[in-house]
This record gives sequence, C-alpha cells and structure tokens, in this order.
Amino acid sequence: MAIGITSQLDGSTLAVQVTVASEVAISDKKLVLYLVEDGIIADQVNYYNEDEGSPFFGLGNPIPNYEHKDVLRASLTDIFGDAISATPALTDVTANYSIELNSAFNPEKLRLVAMVVGPDNTAVNGQEATVDSTVGYE
Repeated sequence: MAIGITSQLDGSTLAVQVTVASEVAISDKKLVLYLVEDGIIADQVNYYNEDEGSPFFGLGNPIPNYEHKDVLRASLTDIFGDAISATPALTDVTANYSIELNSAFNPEKLRLVAMVVGPDNTAVNGQEATVDSTVGYE
C-alpha cells in the first residue's frame, strides 16, 4: 500500500489531495489526515520536576518557553479516519480536503500526516509532507 500527498496553499486556504494505491484490494480501511505544527513555544506542565531520574528534573513546573513539536492543529478527516470504499487492487483512491488555516499557524512549520488504518485503528502505512508540496507514492 502506498500513499501520496499533494497540497497547495492559496492565501490561508490549504487544499490537499491524498491518493492511496494498493497491490491488493482495499477493504475495511480508513484514511486519516492530520495537520501538525512544529516549533510552538509555550509553557509545558512538568510532572517530572521532582523526579531525579528524569531529564526534566529541576526545570520548573511549568517549564517556560518549551518547544513543542508535532502539535495537532487540525484533523482534516474524522479524528479516527474516513472510511475508504472497497477498491480493487491497483486502483487509485483519491480524497480531497480543504481547510482555512488559523492566522496563528506558521505555514513554514506545518506538515500533513496521512495514514491508512485498519478497523482496530492500527496503521497499515503512513506518509508525511510539508505544506504546499507534493510527495509521491512511498
């Protein structure tokens, strides 16, 4: 199974196309598409401030100006995924999404994360791409 992602940013509108292909028929699978952002600076609660074995020991609670990575900004699908219709082998499945980006988002630090998951939400395959780019099947 392979996933490709193409996205275009026009002003604050992000259009995304995800394509899935498989050597075997697809059934009982879902497509998940998240928008994540890196480099968000904010305070972080520190439950390990008193734990001498933790790398977060003594950093304070909260840890000021902590850099957060992979922050979920939006789910373009249902949070647990959108059902993929039963599809024969070697037939592309294409899904299109659009979202208005919040002005607080930094487009240069946004990424799209696409996954195909099974009925128990176990990932079958995944792919990521920066915003305003194309990543072919992998």
